[in-house]
Amino acid sequence: MGTGILDLKRLMEICRKGNPDVWFNLEMITRDPLEIPVFKETYWTTMPNLPAPDLASTLKLAKSGMEETLPIIAGKDLNAQFDYEEENIQKSFDYGRRELGFA
Repeated sequence: MGTGILDLKRLMEICRKGNPDVWFNLEMITRDPLEIPVFKETYWTTMPNLPAPDLASTLKLAKSGMEETLPIIAGKDLNAQFDYEEENIQKSFDYGRRELGFA
């Protein structure tokens, strides 16, 4: 949490403005990054009218928040996967306390 392209603090402020009693949940999914075949014609069958500049701006936005290398989980033993997930959870909790005011 806190390493991507979303301004979590601002998004949470918007949610709280709409509903001061809103609850937030952290869901961790430790796995390899998904491969999304945006350059294959079959990907676009459900969005035939999407302009190419929209794809270009979305790819630019996604790359702006990317780490240099994305984490790969495949090939790690179960203990290493567990350790990696625990580290992610701890970093997210630390970020939430430090940046988002979670207790």
